[in-house]
Amino acid sequence: MKEVLGIIPARGGSKGIPHKNIIDLCGRPLIEYTFAAARNARKLTRFLVSTEDQIIKEYSQSRSVEVVDRPEQLAQDMTLTADVIEYTLDYLEQKEGYIPDYVMILQPTSPLRRAEDIDNSIALIEKKKADSVISVVDLPHNYLPEKLMKMEGDELKFLYNDGQSHTTRQQQRRLYARNGAAIYLFKTDIFRATKSYYGQRCIPYIMGKERSFDIDSADDLEIVKAWIEYQERKNM
Repeated sequence: MKEVLGIIPARGGSKGIPHKNIIDLCGRPLIEYTFAAARNARKLTRFLVSTEDQIIKEYSQSRSVEVVDRPEQLAQDMTLTADVIEYTLDYLEQKEGYIPDYVMILQPTSPLRRAEDIDNSIALIEKKKADSVISVVDLPHNYLPEKLMKMEGDELKFLYNDGQSHTTRQQQRRLYARNGAAIYLFKTDIFRATKSYYGQRCIPYIMGKERSFDIDSADDLEIVKAWIEYQERKNM
């Protein structure tokens, strides 16, 4: 069985929502949804939280979740997640000699990701012999590049020349967008060599839009709250 390390990056600072990663979402801290998914995933062999924040650290440990402290300089607005992953891998290798086969980034801001999404993406990367698997969602047809328009003075123009072609929805190509960062799974050795998540062979893990919410603002939080409450009423 391959060693798959899940890393939950959860810094304390957030301009949009203070202490966003542990804000209440329908009676549970936001990060708890990711804990539950990771804990219930059968193919994830280890997972931990990377944080500089004492409150997040204490909450994680109270839930029996491993924590790797990160330095303040890796918890700034402009900090790249790749730098956090590299630091965490360095720490584990130096401290334990631990080198996983794969790394999975599990952002706490994707609370509707399920354990089955984690397991299915791990199964996919092994089946397809891929370098990486990234979760995506279908792009709505009205967001396709040929549908985009721009203003030139006071006139509306198509952004691309083929925008005036008439096609049915069935004839239009399917495009995908990353759904926040619900799933980023990649080979450790390729990340180490390139500091890229993608490698040469990147496979999509397609998730429905109902599980692809990414919480970045107070409005996003209210939308996800409403969705969870709606699902709970429907299942009563």
